[in-house]
Amino acid sequence: MVAQEILDKLETLKGNDEKVREYGVEVGINQSRDLLNRGCRFIHFYTMNLEASVIKIIKGLGILNKQRDLPFKPVADASK
Repeated sequence: MVAQEILDKLETLKGNDEKVREYGVEVGINQSRDLLNRGCRFIHFYTMNLEASVIKIIKGLGILNKQRDLPFKPVADASK
């Protein structure tokens, strides 16, 4: 079930795909940070071959290990 707060925000953003993606990354960062702060040691992300948002979430959390290659070859531009 999706929280009403998220549905309400998405309603204001519908029609602007870029804003919806940005909001999704924001929600992903906040939810992941909350899980980590509550003691969750591992988070598994499913990219569904759309890894750009997941990379942005990982970067937003500050947990991207830049000394290791990603386990996949990025297709989308995740630098934005």
